[in-house]
Amino acid sequence: MFLFKFFRDIAGRQQTAFYSVNNEPPNHQEIQSGIDHDFILCPERNLNIHSYEFDRLDDIRHIVQIRDPRDILVSEFFSLGWQHTTDHWTQEDLARREKIQRVSIDEFVVNAHLYSKRDLLDRFAPIFDLIDHPRVTIVQYETMVLDFPSWLDQVLTTPGIRNNRHLKRNLLRKYRNEFVPDNQHRRRVIPGDYQDKLLPESIAALNAKYDKILNQFGYSHPDRIGRDT
Repeated sequence: MFLFKFFRDIAGRQQTAFYSVNNEPPNHQEIQSGIDHDFILCPERNLNIHSYEFDRLDDIRHIVQIRDPRDILVSEFFSLGWQHTTDHWTQEDLARREKIQRVSIDEFVVNAHLYSKRDLLDRFAPIFDLIDHPRVTIVQYETMVLDFPSWLDQVLTTPGIRNNRHLKRNLLRKYRNEFVPDNQHRRRVIPGDYQDKLLPESIAALNAKYDKILNQFGYSHPDRIGRDT
């Protein structure tokens, strides 16, 4: 939701059309193959970059944000099992929530393919084809949260965004407290939450399963893992 808010802000500042499933009403489906104006589409919650009618990689700059898969699974356990509202959920979604609520967090993350809508390995697979693509910028959630100025530099230097020093200074000031936990309405945003939530053997299983992702994008296999048992 921060990305939605942030890029809606960017679009407004640059008078660029903004399409999103989160708009009220949603207008992302208005994008057609013959579109002839600049636009920003955000967020896309999957990496099916060819899901629209035109070859988007030939025409559009993409910013792809990734996150440590271990933290993704921990976050999904709480969001799918308890925190997301069930408005507009299907019976399948509700049944999935009931299944999640009956298992421990360790069982969920190790067997996430049984509970998630789509296996995490499948979700990451398209990224490996995009790593060296000239029209794709890959940024990390961890940089956004821990070093927002560096993340902002990466985003603002993406071709198509009219960048200047005043814009960066203004955005830094506006969003400087965005990732400070308030202990009420936000899940924990600081990276590494999996270390406190999971048993060492669960972390070891995830390290093995997602080894390719962790190595490719510089996520460590920390010496300190897990909670006390």
